[in-house]
Amino acid sequence: MTLYNPREIVPGDLLIAPPNQLSDPFNRTVVLMCVHDAEGSLGLVVNRPTQLSLNRILDHEVDGHVIYEGGPVEQDCLTYLHRCEDRIQESQPVMGDVRFCGDIQDVVKAVQDHTVTSRQIRFFVGYSGWAPGQLEQELREGCWFMTHGNSDLIFEYEPSTLWRQVLRKMGGEYAILANFPADPTLN
Repeated sequence: MTLYNPREIVPGDLLIAPPNQLSDPFNRTVVLMCVHDAEGSLGLVVNRPTQLSLNRILDHEVDGHVIYEGGPVEQDCLTYLHRCEDRIQESQPVMGDVRFCGDIQDVVKAVQDHTVTSRQIRFFVGYSGWAPGQLEQELREGCWFMTHGNSDLIFEYEPSTLWRQVLRKMGGEYAILANFPADPTLN
């Protein structure tokens, strides 16, 4: 497999777990990098919906929003990705029109007023985190494939097929791996 130069990691990159990474918490995950700097890296698993209720977490009556498992770190922490820069202040750019977090009161208001949809905002419990240099080492060891993401992959694609679709979009030998069985013993 082709390994990317770790110095190229930027917010908006996608980390894709190789098919041989069979153990949780990252089995067949796609992680969107939100922060990568000298203090470490933070990403969100974008293809693992949960059964958690946003009503219970925000303590407000809201419908139509799925909560995703962002990763194994601080699973009592709510974060979000959105395409609502005009309505959610103080958010951090990730890529294109995708932004990370922001003013929670703006989020609550937008969700309650039904002015944002699940195609504009995604909620996550927990996140994926790496200490300085840890992610670069994992990339050198082949623990992840990496490619550039886009907002459609995050907000428009079906989470259950995202892992395969990203590998197919990467083409070549990655596209072949998209057909790797979930349980190789059944092959």
